[in-house]
Amino acid sequence: MDILVERRLAFGTIILKVFSTRHGQKTAQTFRKMEQPVTIFHGEEITGPAVELYLACRRRDQKWMSIKVHEIDSDAFYIAEQAKDVSKVLKPVYPPLGGRLQRNNRIYLAILGLRFLRVYQVLSRTLEREW
Repeated sequence: MDILVERRLAFGTIILKVFSTRHGQKTAQTFRKMEQPVTIFHGEEITGPAVELYLACRRRDQKWMSIKVHEIDSDAFYIAEQAKDVSKVLKPVYPPLGGRLQRNNRIYLAILGLRFLRVYQVLSRTLEREW
């Protein structure tokens, strides 16, 4: 149960490492336009030059950010690592609005999240008493 709640809430910060041989600069510019800090490292791989991008972001942003990376560069390779300490708070970067994430639905989703959390707390207490 804890794992399901943790995946759903997706607290914490990750480092998204993106490796690209073709569109590294374009990917970095795209994320910088969204006010997402990006660090670029230049290097080489077997076939030639490569670019490594470091993006420190919230875990809940990882899914749509990796989709955006593959929209820009379909051959890009990425790794997500858990960040233990981050020296500054990052500006939030939001996915494009649409579907269930439209502005008028965000309040509804927040209420559902609180109800889910409350149900989880009640279930946890019940299980603790039974054990």
